[in-house]
Amino acid sequence: MQNGLNDKVTGTVNKAAGSTKEFAGKVLDDKEMQANGMGQKAKGAGQQAMGEMKDKIKSGTHSLGDKIEGVGRKLQDKGYNKVGEKIERAGDKIEHMADDDSDKV
Repeated sequence: MQNGLNDKVTGTVNKAAGSTKEFAGKVLDDKEMQANGMGQKAKGAGQQAMGEMKDKIKSGTHSLGDKIEGVGRKLQDKGYNKVGEKIERAGDKIEHMADDDSDKV
């Protein structure tokens, strides 16, 4: 399972390797190597963006789940125990759904 950090690190490595290839292609006057380097840099930038997106989705689901759990607890405090418990459990599931499925995002 890959998380946002893994994508960001892999992206950084690809960008660095791509820059090196691009520079070597310029120095050696090798257009193909230069183009491959540019492509690898672009791939790295995409991986970094994907990592950022995964982190934001995970943060959002945690925040939303916490809020829903809070609503469930408030309902229980007001005497609506069954409904409150169900809402609280749903909030917990939402809160942790990105924890288990971060590679499916």
